[in-house]
Amino acid sequence: MSLGGDEKITNDPNSDSKDPSSPLAKEIGNLVLRLRGVGSSRVASRLHELCDKEIFSKMNELLSTTRTRSLSHTNESDEMIIAEDSRASVTRKDFKTLDNRNWLNDQVIDYYLGMISDRSEKNSSLPKVYCVSSFFYASILSHGYKNVKRWLRKVDLFSFDIVFIPIKDKDHWTLMVVDIAKRKLNYLDSLFLNNLAPAMTIKDFLIDYAKEKDTDVNVTEWEIIVVYDVPGQANSNDCGVFICQYVEYLSRKASIDFAQADAQALRKKMAYEIYTHKLLEI
Repeated sequence: MSLGGDEKITNDPNSDSKDPSSPLAKEIGNLVLRLRGVGSSRVASRLHELCDKEIFSKMNELLSTTRTRSLSHTNESDEMIIAEDSRASVTRKDFKTLDNRNWLNDQVIDYYLGMISDRSEKNSSLPKVYCVSSFFYASILSHGYKNVKRWLRKVDLFSFDIVFIPIKDKDHWTLMVVDIAKRKLNYLDSLFLNNLAPAMTIKDFLIDYAKEKDTDVNVTEWEIIVVYDVPGQANSNDCGVFICQYVEYLSRKASIDFAQADAQALRKKMAYEIYTHKLLEI
């Protein structure tokens, strides 16, 4: 699995430059963040090419949080269901978190990641991926392993190529990419905060999970890699967008080549994909 290049910093205690808590590692992270703020109009241009204009216009009307016309005489209230499947239901209120600089909510993230899992299941040329619920990490913290394992009673995580675990720590979204094939735990944080606590929590969970599965998988030997060679956000609003796009790109083995300047176009892309229930490859 490619994460866009080789600029990765691991938690190797033998090298200060590779220690994610070291001043040098933090400075590298900040430098990458600044560089990743440079973007282009490629995403917006491709979105314009791929989207049906009438559908896009209707989607935009439902998405907007600033429309002045009344929607009370239609079904387009905040309770209107925009998209729904067995994993999540996205109301118009949820949908509007994709507008402008709002924070994405759990329902939008779960539905979007569910679409990515579905695409993988239907296309054998893609890696076999699984996306866990956005509530997974919080449930581990509040209730422990025994509660969360019930969520996976019909799933064998080790049967997939990649498992994506969205992590909400306080008000910030990060992502754990469990690379089953390479026996690695890649941790992606669009703010490069160098907080390894969530990654360690997930690793501890996987160790217990492997023991209960009685497999020969030895997660204790798996390396946690803090990945810096990915786009970084330059605000406090777009972490949800970034983790969703990390998953979308990595799930189809694409290079992650968007930037902060593309964030608004990526929000429109996600809204269109949810509204039409069809992922676009940009």
